[in-house]
Amino acid sequence: MRLRVRAESPGLRKALLVSLATLLVMSLTATLSVSAQANSDESPGDTIEGRVIVRVQDRTGADGIDDYRVEFGFLPQWAMDEKDPWSEAVATFSDLLPRARYLTKATIEARRDTDNRRWLRSSPVSVPRQGAAGADTALSGRVIARYNPDGQGRLRIELGFLPEQAFASTADTEEAVAQYGEQFLPSSRYLTASLIADRRGVWLRSSVVAMHGPVQPPVIESISCSPSPPTVDESVTCTATLSGGAPDSYSWSGGVKPSDDATYATSFSASDSHTVSLMVGNARGGDSDSITVEVQPAGPRPLRVDSISCTPSPAETNRYVACTASLSGGTPDSYFWKTTPSFGTSINDGASFTVRFYDRAEYTVSLTVNNSEGCHTGSVPLTVTGNEAPSCGNSNASVEEGKRATLIYACSDPDGDPLTITATSSDDSVATVALSSSTYTAGMTVTVTGVSPGQATIALRASDGHWEILNSADVEVVPTGP
Repeated sequence: MRLRVRAESPGLRKALLVSLATLLVMSLTATLSVSAQANSDESPGDTIEGRVIVRVQDRTGADGIDDYRVEFGFLPQWAMDEKDPWSEAVATFSDLLPRARYLTKATIEARRDTDNRRWLRSSPVSVPRQGAAGADTALSGRVIARYNPDGQGRLRIELGFLPEQAFASTADTEEAVAQYGEQFLPSSRYLTASLIADRRGVWLRSSVVAMHGPVQPPVIESISCSPSPPTVDESVTCTATLSGGAPDSYSWSGGVKPSDDATYATSFSASDSHTVSLMVGNARGGDSDSITVEVQPAGPRPLRVDSISCTPSPAETNRYVACTASLSGGTPDSYFWKTTPSFGTSINDGASFTVRFYDRAEYTVSLTVNNSEGCHTGSVPLTVTGNEAPSCGNSNASVEEGKRATLIYACSDPDGDPLTITATSSDDSVATVALSSSTYTAGMTVTVTGVSPGQATIALRASDGHWEILNSADVEVVPTGP
């Protein structure tokens, strides 16, 4: 296993080193905790603990003036636990130290310029779990740092730590810090020049950094309620479609029954426009959305197609798809199912519909129902993927008795699948057929031999393993001329 930190620019690398030095030299008591959970079922096994390590080394600059540099790294806690004292782990696990790990005095001094005071970030730090290997067994984060002088204008470096998910929606470190920073900036996070000067040659370590799996704030993609429209006192079920991280909380409003998940059951006591709203949240943030429900007076409801669902979805070519409609209101007198574009074979049985498609495409499946009260149409998009059938063409032939003729036969397959070819004659006493190969190649020959005067049909079949295409060639055998 190898832990690598690779700075994205020289300036970024320098700021990273300063921030790591700060963290350790001051023996920070604040624990940096990436506390957002990947989902509500996250377990302790999703956490990796580790510590930043640092030492300040005396050195002489190129001009002969006394100088120093800061060497830094990062070790997981399990590596330190294997050694006593822990500092011996630095030599044992030196392959976990980043290759670029030095910060000079000159680099620190250059950060006094106000143009260099924006937040900078390191490349991702990949922290391995004990006894595990591979990117899927590690968790990532980035050290952030900026020059931030104290109230008297003296040198001071401010640092923090952001989980990798903070950069999922922005490449700007300033924006990421603005959104996430308060949770990951320790209360003790400053390094002064005097502190660097006082600690030389000894490896120091920070407090534990607890890294957890990534998470995003929840996002409400849509809210739908059924039946639509409902009538007074009729049971209504509203469902939210969510993306992003798993919510820790749900807050529905707009009816008479509370809910603590993405499904909300309610009813309305008056015919009017009612707003059903939802708020969701977790440790990373939240979202809110609403839908207006038009409640009708009690009594017969108009006929309506509330929804259509098709299984499987997406569908595959040459496979049947079953679609079912959910209806409300009165009883339909008729059902009319339709696919757009219109292609395929179908079986229509009232509120159920079975269809088979032969081409890959984006389709719309719709149903129109009607009765004496009116009609209504509902639809659902359906993607059809899968394998497409080959296509073949051929010529007919006329051949003299006892002689041979060659049929023109050409095939192509949209998916590039190899084609297996077979050929049979409807009457071998009139004509026989032979192939130059059982696997189709451009230029292959189909040879027909005339046996006796008469007519026969040559059946040519091409199969790609999914589809079989049949072509027929008419062959006439004529008597041999004088």
